[in-house]
Amino acid sequence: MKEGKEPLSLGQDKTLPLFYLLLFFLPTQFGKHFWPESALVQGQRIDYISPTVYVTDILIFLIFVLSARYIISTLLQKHKKQLLIFVLFTLTLVVGVSISKNPQAGVWGILKLLEFTFLGVFIYINKRSLNLNTIAIIFSMSIIFESLLAIFQYINKGSFQGIFYFLGERGFNSTTPGVANASIDGNIILRPYGTFSHPNVLAGYLVLSMVVCALLVKKLNRYYLIAFLIGICGVFISFSRTAIVALVLFIFSFFIISIYEKYKKGKLNLAANKNNLLLLLPLLFIIMLFLGGLIYGRFLNLNFYDESVSNRVALAKESVRMIAGNPVFGIGINNFFDSLNPGFKNFSEIQPVHNIFLLTFSETGIIGLSFLILLLTMAAKNNKLSFIAVFAVIILGSLDHYLLTLQQGQLIFTILISLFLERGLSARIEL
Repeated sequence: MKEGKEPLSLGQDKTLPLFYLLLFFLPTQFGKHFWPESALVQGQRIDYISPTVYVTDILIFLIFVLSARYIISTLLQKHKKQLLIFVLFTLTLVVGVSISKNPQAGVWGILKLLEFTFLGVFIYINKRSLNLNTIAIIFSMSIIFESLLAIFQYINKGSFQGIFYFLGERGFNSTTPGVANASIDGNIILRPYGTFSHPNVLAGYLVLSMVVCALLVKKLNRYYLIAFLIGICGVFISFSRTAIVALVLFIFSFFIISIYEKYKKGKLNLAANKNNLLLLLPLLFIIMLFLGGLIYGRFLNLNFYDESVSNRVALAKESVRMIAGNPVFGIGINNFFDSLNPGFKNFSEIQPVHNIFLLTFSETGIIGLSFLILLLTMAAKNNKLSFIAVFAVIILGSLDHYLLTLQQGQLIFTILISLFLERGLSARIEL
């Protein structure tokens, strides 16, 4: 993907600004929920299957209106085979939904899949017209904003509301029923949410945003280093174990691969950027000095007999049961909740299985799982850096579900994978 090498096609002068605006509003969750009978499980409202219109949905719809003709024309001219395969795949989803327990929820799930598929195709087709620096700047601004908001929520021991409500911040404090807390050395610590529905989603978004920035910018200058340091603080105080592991592995792999590639090409120059290193190392030391003990306690206190852990294991077993009963077409997209055994519906909060592969296999069968694996493989095969980016996605997706079940997670997943499909990335870090 080379910036400025391909002229804008008809409509791109309008759709690309809308796309950048979509990136800007990605962290928000301001929208209108609807509650038909299909969104209820034993009378309990389930957010995951509630038809919802978000601000980001409106932006995607506007992009569709302005670019649908161009996108369809391009697909018919250059990607007939891929289009046919996707149509056949969609038909298998229709079959699964038609025999599911909750067809209405399944139809909404298919519509959302089509929406994000369109967004991914739009990014892929327009990839040579996208401004990578603009994308990186928007994500870096989001990293700074969300991390600072999370830090102040942590200090405040609750949300701020006001204008932040319209960005998606939910009202909460340490005594709010169902709020996410961390137990460290016997102390209960409130986990900040930012503008997300859960601290784990906040942390996952920050990690993947840093991944996007690191792989798209031509040079990680001081601005990006500072943004990343603020983002690291945001991930740490979220106390999301999975996100912390994914972040540490990505940073380590990224620096090792980047330095090796520069060394192999004879371009490694540590002396020329010693000022950046002198800025980076003390700040990292300060972060670890203040947060290292808390993070250590978070991992040290991991108890495999905790209710949250046992519930995840139980949901995984339920998923395996569903797969065994419906291995080809699955139980139907958005039908995980209706297919749970009655005993599982007594949980204080009904959730999907915390693994995107088990969830995909359960709801869409072996066909859907094959598509997901193929998509990740295609995005990872470019080079070492795109591989570790997808590896970060796999780590996050193996222990949580939000990349496939929540609007913000679905957006960041779609954007990241689409950006890295069939495009070469070089090790761009300047050291």
